[in-house]
Amino acid sequence: MTYIHGTFKDYHDNDIEVEFRSDNGDEEILIGNTDGADIFFSGDEPVVISFDASDLFNTIIMKKCSINLVSKIYLGNKIFAGNSEDIRVKVFKNNVLIFSGFVEPCSYTQPWSHQYEDYTVQCTDYLGTLKYKYLTDYDSYENLVADANIYTFKQYINRLMLNNFGSVMYDGSKKIGDVSAFELCGVSLNVFLGDGEDKTFSFENILKEILQYLNLHIIQEGENFYIFDWKTVQNNSATWEALYGTLNSLALSDIQITQSMYSSDETNISMSDIYNQVQVKCNLQNIDEIVSSPLDSDMIDWKYPSRQMFMTEYWAIFDPNEAANWDNYASSVKAFTGLVTSPMTEIYNSIDPSTAINYDNWYARDWYVKMLYNPKWTLSYKNQNIEELMDKSGNNYINQHKIMKLLRQERFFPALVEISKLTDPLSPTNFKRSGKQSRDNYMVISINGNYDNSEAESTNIDTANKQASGNGLLTFSGDSGSFSPNSSDDTNYILF
Repeated sequence: MTYIHGTFKDYHDNDIEVEFRSDNGDEEILIGNTDGADIFFSGDEPVVISFDASDLFNTIIMKKCSINLVSKIYLGNKIFAGNSEDIRVKVFKNNVLIFSGFVEPCSYTQPWSHQYEDYTVQCTDYLGTLKYKYLTDYDSYENLVADANIYTFKQYINRLMLNNFGSVMYDGSKKIGDVSAFELCGVSLNVFLGDGEDKTFSFENILKEILQYLNLHIIQEGENFYIFDWKTVQNNSATWEALYGTLNSLALSDIQITQSMYSSDETNISMSDIYNQVQVKCNLQNIDEIVSSPLDSDMIDWKYPSRQMFMTEYWAIFDPNEAANWDNYASSVKAFTGLVTSPMTEIYNSIDPSTAINYDNWYARDWYVKMLYNPKWTLSYKNQNIEELMDKSGNNYINQHKIMKLLRQERFFPALVEISKLTDPLSPTNFKRSGKQSRDNYMVISINGNYDNSEAESTNIDTANKQASGNGLLTFSGDSGSFSPNSSDDTNYILF
């Protein structure tokens, strides 16, 4: 192992120690502080550690470290990084680790116009290496796809291998009860696979998606990682817990920027991004609807004059507290069996309830459907208007049930339907099949899928979708509008 290290003092008499470790060779090189040394620190900013936190939307706060050396020997074979973790870098301040990371790949430049040349080593912390990492813990992309199950956010953090570098701390700002959002929230691995093997998300993008969803940020301090909400740190209200590893005594709120952290008394502060809040008052003159909803109640009409009963729902109630009493259990089973096997007039008779079969704890509810029509929307199946699929007798539409039959049989069939039911179900004490109803309108597209997740079945579904949709399942056929302002003093806004 090659070990390159050295120490210098900053303007405030702090001891700054830098060390490089790599598998390139097997020697120890001391970064000297005398004029005769082969390599020593530059007199102008030998070590610069920086990170960009000017953007509050930046979820992954990566640290950079520039180490400036002056050398008369060739360092390419010792500090040249072939991959993201070839050469390990650590920087200590008074024996406290303030930066831990790696030399960035392919960043070696060293001119040779003088005996001693300036040489800058660009380094990044572990978070900066995540862009080079992918889900490679599988021997093939096919096996990765086959394992595309739903994992919790905490399981994804584990797969990102942050815990292999150090402990992962969480400020506890997103919880339900005593359980963190990382254990409650999950997402399918399919989300991160993209459209193919070359579109698979990097570890950086996976971490970014998770943190953006939770409105959290991550930063590395030493060899540990801290996941936090800006407000938690600002209010000093973090209750740190370890997602992985052991709870470190160093909390993010303990880290404060003081004058001793600067290398000199001359400090320049620059802001590359400035966010201004602008408050605008608008006077809304009028609203024109461009595209109406297919279920717009003002536009809904129907071809069929009345609703049609679609099904009857039955159920019987069994009290689990009376499980030891077989007679009660048997009566519930008999009640349900009788409901689905006996003639309806034997179960409930609106003329003479005394003639009904005496079953206890049974209930029944009728469901109704009615096909709807919106003149501004065209519903098509295989490029054929579904109105053409409706039966007519003279000027009257008949056989309303056939549309529901097509929904059941065909894949990607569209329909607008009203579904209604009796609010109060039928029961031994309620024999009326009329009363208050609940009605809801739905736009329905049949799926008729299966549990086959193979690539071949995906191709079949895609083909069936294209054949069924043709030029579109639902097409807005309303009037087009003019969206130009009436004058140069007016501004029109289109809202979706």
